[in-house]
Amino acid sequence: MPRSLSRAIGLTVLLALAAASSAHAGSRTIARCGRGFLEEVEGSKVLHIKGTPYEMGYQQGALLRDEIRELVRFLFEVKAKEVTIKVGEIKLLDPKRAIAGIAATQKKYVPGRFHDELRGVADGAGMPLGDVIAANFIPEMFHCSGFALGGSATRDGTLYHGRILDYGCNWRLQEHAVLTIAEPEGKIPFVNVTYAGFVGSVTGMNARQVSIGEMGGRGLGHWEGVPMAFLVRMALEDADDLEGAIGVFRDHPRTCEYFYVIADGKAGRAVGMEASWDTFGVVRMGEGPCSPPACRGRCRAPLGRRPLRGTRASGQGGARDVRPRKCSRADGSARRDEVESP
Repeated sequence: MPRSLSRAIGLTVLLALAAASSAHAGSRTIARCGRGFLEEVEGSKVLHIKGTPYEMGYQQGALLRDEIRELVRFLFEVKAKEVTIKVGEIKLLDPKRAIAGIAATQKKYVPGRFHDELRGVADGAGMPLGDVIAANFIPEMFHCSGFALGGSATRDGTLYHGRILDYGCNWRLQEHAVLTIAEPEGKIPFVNVTYAGFVGSVTGMNARQVSIGEMGGRGLGHWEGVPMAFLVRMALEDADDLEGAIGVFRDHPRTCEYFYVIADGKAGRAVGMEASWDTFGVVRMGEGPCSPPACRGRCRAPLGRRPLRGTRASGQGGARDVRPRKCSRADGSARRDEVESP
């Protein structure tokens, strides 16, 4: 091997090792469970889950057990008694029971792997499955915002996808925030910006550089379809590119009124999209109700019944039921009731 090539390879390896060391300089492993583990990186929780849907759910339930239990307790024993939730003109006197009814209606539309993962979360956390399902419904009730900018709309022409999670702080979801790095068996790995116990997604990016953010609208009461958070999750797991992600929403039955910004970092393109129960539409980069060059790259795009608010687009162009054998803390000690029963 030529000496110059050998030196180049050696330098590359050293740089890679230095980068890896720097990336983990502020991290510490908190606990492990099967192929999953929980770490803290610069004060934030990062959850790594890997395997079948049930395994990933169990890893999350076991590693975030205390956080999931406390969040569910607060949501349904405290917060549910303080708020009034209406679907149309009907006041939900028992939100938890009402959510259970909606979940039952939607069950036939939800891929079985998500039911397996929810069951894993419940088993790992030692909680009733119904409580975990109810807590996973919470994002269906919130509204958010987001944007994508690129091409002439940015100084360097780079595509930027921004996401604003406009959740009420008094729900305390932010106190149980976690960044999940998921490696589902047979699917595309992805990152999910989420909270403890949640298996769906409202904000994420996959290993193919496809990113998605959701914005809620109206239409509560139209529940006959795949829940929004599971559609996003399906797109993250299955979409190799922008068109693949659009197809996930277009080709499945949908609920309520939802808007999305989807971006593809490989192609440098993004779209605004409405995917509601009765409407589907896409606004691509450069499209909108204004004429270039006056507002090139900054056009608000009307979609369906109302503008796609907060979105600016521009640019150039059946799982095995297997429990992990042991869940352990960083010091190697097993946590009680997390060792698999034969």
